[in-house]
Amino acid sequence: MGCLTALLLCVGWLPGQEPAADPALDPPRKAFVDAVEKARQDLLAQINRKIEAARQKGDRQTVKKLKDDHEALEEHPAAKLGFPSPSHQAALEKAGKTLQAEYARIIRQNTMDGRDDRAEWAEKDLKKLLASIRPPEADDRAPPDPELADPKKPWSSLLHASTMRHLIRSGGSPSAPGTGLSADLDTEGHFQIQSIGPGLVRILHRKTGKLLTPAVVQAKPGTAVVLKAPMKTEGHQAWQMVQADKGMVRLIHQRTGRPLTVTENLPTVGDLAKLGPESLWKITPLKN
Repeated sequence: MGCLTALLLCVGWLPGQEPAADPALDPPRKAFVDAVEKARQDLLAQINRKIEAARQKGDRQTVKKLKDDHEALEEHPAAKLGFPSPSHQAALEKAGKTLQAEYARIIRQNTMDGRDDRAEWAEKDLKKLLASIRPPEADDRAPPDPELADPKKPWSSLLHASTMRHLIRSGGSPSAPGTGLSADLDTEGHFQIQSIGPGLVRILHRKTGKLLTPAVVQAKPGTAVVLKAPMKTEGHQAWQMVQADKGMVRLIHQRTGRPLTVTENLPTVGDLAKLGPESLWKITPLKN
């Protein structure tokens, strides 16, 4: 196949055929692409500022999570991030609504002119462009249960009471995946609460088969919580489940006595002397 023929096939027409694409679509399409890219660059700059602020504090865990967010956003303008970004979402929605209005006007004119081929092409193009600013679809299929799973126990979600966001796997490394919070629940937020002694549990993540664990053994307030394979260090992967009001619980790390909490939108261990609503969790069994 010659280069010219291949190029013509890529745009969907051959000599003797008129392309269905309407040149009138070019300005709104370019305006849409430019608006989406501007929104992406603005948010990337915001993430860079957050990274620099975390570096000034020596907060390695936050830097790592934000770098993961930066990489995800570079790959997709509507990537799911570890922190809320309402202004970015609003910018994408505005770009999409403006595009829809312009395409609707052009499609209507083409229909009136009897150019059904161009109207159909525009409808397909609009669908593709709008899909580009929707969050990537998560794989909600339940993964095979890991080796440590108890087939008699359900999988559950852990909802943080203060933020109303779910504990999920987010970022980190293959040996120690990180954790984060998300308003949406998918299989990244499936955990199994396993009893290992009177009042003690360990918390198994479904997709990774790893256990909820403070990042370091001598965990201080603010230490990130990650997912790790079973460890021999006594009490480091055990949590005391303490009942609270309205069906909530507190999860107290056995080795340090520190509660599972959230600091600057990241799961951490906190200060037992300063218990508050930020250390309350709702554990809900899932159907699958």
